[in-house]
Amino acid sequence: DKLKEKTAEAAAAAGELIASVRDELLADGEDTLTAAKTQLAELQQKAAAAGAESKVKLEQAIADLKQRMAAAREKMAELEAAGSEAWKDLSDGTEQSMAELQKAMSQAKSRFGDTTQQGG
Repeated sequence: DKLKEKTAEAAAAAGELIASVRDELLADGEDTLTAAKTQLAELQQKAAAAGAESKVKLEQAIADLKQRMAAAREKMAELEAAGSEAWKDLSDGTEQSMAELQKAMSQAKSRFGDTTQQGG
């Protein structure tokens, strides 16, 4: 009986740890998505004021960012709904999706961060 009790306690502690890590990952993901939304709005403003050549490049970056944001949101929804058995696989996928979104944000910033109403 004591072994069953200890096993149950360990399982409960593991479940709490998984929930805590999942919540932290989801919060980090929300922060990343918020930053991406801000950057997306800035890119859209630049595209509206850009010359033809710059506008095409900005619109491509906007489309890429939107696609990666949607993928990240989808992974986060899967993670939020997942049971503890599937959590590890989904957390890896969510982290990968967030890393890809952050990479796209970084690339867009380095390409267009200094673009201020330049014609193309």
